[in-house]
Parts: sequence; C-alpha cells; structure tokens
Amino acid sequence: MGFSEIAVAAVLFSTILLIGISLGAAYFNYLDEVDEAKKVNNEILYSKLNTCLVILNATYYTSNSTLVLIFENEGDTVLNLDLVNIFLDGILVGNVTDFTYSVNDRSDTKLAFQGDLVNVIIPYERVPSRVMIVSDSGVKTISSVSAQ
Repeated sequence: MGFSEIAVAAVLFSTILLIGISLGAAYFNYLDEVDEAKKVNNEILYSKLNTCLVILNATYYTSNSTLVLIFENEGDTVLNLDLVNIFLDGILVGNVTDFTYSVNDRSDTKLAFQGDLVNVIIPYERVPSRVMIVSDSGVKTISSVSAQ
C-alpha cells in the first residue's frame, strides 16, 4: 500500500467522520426541539383540561340596548380577561376588557381566579339569540340570551 492510498483513505475517513458528527449534532438538536414542543403541548392541554367557564346569566335589556352577561370561572386556571373573547350570534364583538366589566364587583383587575364571577355589560343594537365565551386556551361555553 502506497502513500497515495493511505492519504486517500485518511481523507475519506475524516470526511465520513465530519459527516457523522454533523448528522449527530443535527439529530440531537432535533430531539431538543421535539422535547420543547412536547412541553408546550402539555402546557396547552393542561390549560384546556383545567379551564371551565359557566354562563350564569345572559339577559338583553331592550330599554337601553345592552346585554348583561354574568359568567363564572369554575376551572383551576386563571383567566386573563384581555384574552377572553365574546361572540354574539357567532360574531366576535370583542374581549371582556373592551366593555364595562367587573370581577366579583371589582373593576380594578383583569384576572379571574377560580370561583370568580365576571359581570360584563355590552352595548348591542339588536337582540342576540346566543352568546359564546371563548378562553385563551380555546375552551368555550354557549348560552341562549333572554330578552327583557
């Protein structure tokens, strides 16, 4: 075996070694990203499983064209009311903080903890038939609206 054959073998071996190292690093990077995605997915699932909204009252008052909506956070997760959306007859009208609202008769917070009652007053021109509340995790509750 001559010098040129040994040099070619050394170059091929080092090339294969560099390719293997690169592929190994990429594979371990991929595994880290998959683990991080699983953690995020588990957090989302935990939030969905522990979020429970219950509409206690949805009454539309024709005298002043307002909907009074009262709902309770019965889940373990804390609701950020900036991210809780309200739909009337399937149309997004805004989030809770876009309207006059209170949490347990206090208007100085944007968070609803477990057992908190949220009261929202929504000016609306026509009588809606359904109201839907959707949390930031995608959990929703639907109720019919009574008119007075």
